Amino acid sequence: MIKLKKLLNEVTVGDSFDGGHEVIIVVDKYSGAVVKKWKTVSFYKKNGTISGAGATPDSFFEKGGMYNKSIKIAGSLKKQILNALKDPETIGFLKDDAITLNDIIRILK
Repeated sequence: MIKLKKLLNEVTVGDSFDGGHEVIIVVDKYSGAVVKKWKTVSFYKKNGTISGAGATPDSFFEKGGMYNKSIKIAGSLKKQILNALKDPETIGFLKDDAITLNDIIRILK
């Protein structure tokens, strides 16, 4: 039997977390890892530009981890992120980490 607390703390695709001066969006499960990991993309809150992309372990999202506060992304930040995704440099950066633009756009809309 799964406890309700455990269900509420589980990370799912599309969750977004507060990382101080940035927002972390969970894009997909990371396959091939022994430890449960997630493909994530980080955006600066100030201007919506990308600050990082890659795999993040599940322990970062658990209670006491780095990003334990789930948030809802504001509409203005969504627009800034969508504008930043039009930059060819950003597209190349995401392709290096095997993250597609469609995944991010689907989550934001």
